[in-house]
Amino acid sequence: MASATILPEMLLDSSMADRVTCPICHALYQKPKCNTECGHYACEKCWAQCLRAGIEKCPVCRAKLEEPRLKWNEAMETLMSTLKIRCGEGCHWNGTVENYDTHLRDCPGRRLQIARSSLEGKDAENKQLKREKKVQENAAKHLSEILADTLDNLAQQSAAVVSKDSRIKTLEANLAARSTQIKKKDEVLKEQRDALAARDKDVRRLRGMLSS
Repeated sequence: MASATILPEMLLDSSMADRVTCPICHALYQKPKCNTECGHYACEKCWAQCLRAGIEKCPVCRAKLEEPRLKWNEAMETLMSTLKIRCGEGCHWNGTVENYDTHLRDCPGRRLQIARSSLEGKDAENKQLKREKKVQENAAKHLSEILADTLDNLAQQSAAVVSKDSRIKTLEANLAARSTQIKKKDEVLKEQRDALAARDKDVRRLRGMLSS
């Protein structure tokens, strides 16, 4: 039996479809087993999935479903292996089910599908890379704009600091000039006080002479 999934439309004799199609997976039987309670077939794995899911009725007729009642049928296995089918990958191969896996290993249609899938995957990857690159470029542009604004703000702040420093230096120079002026005035006032003190001394001396 082939391990690949085989659909009913791949049968060369379509009149066989109802007899060899699983009622659960709707593909051709793979390792078919018969429910001896009712005589209906299904794939071994499909029966197992039903039992694991707690389904205890045949999906076709609702007859009782139990593992001990599922039996392998050599005649059905032989029939399935010898069924004539066409390739499901789009090439022109015709053959039996039992030879389908061997064919698929070198199937030109399948290789073409794989190549197309690979190209589609690469195209999708390239598109994703382009989208990521665009996002990165936009982010870099945004960061550049933020950096430019930051530098402009720093330049303005630096200019403001320089202006303030210049005004501070001007104020310091004005204070120094005023201090010099005040010092000179203090010296003039001292000289004037000394002169007044000398005059007072002379006046007191003259008064003393006159009184004597």
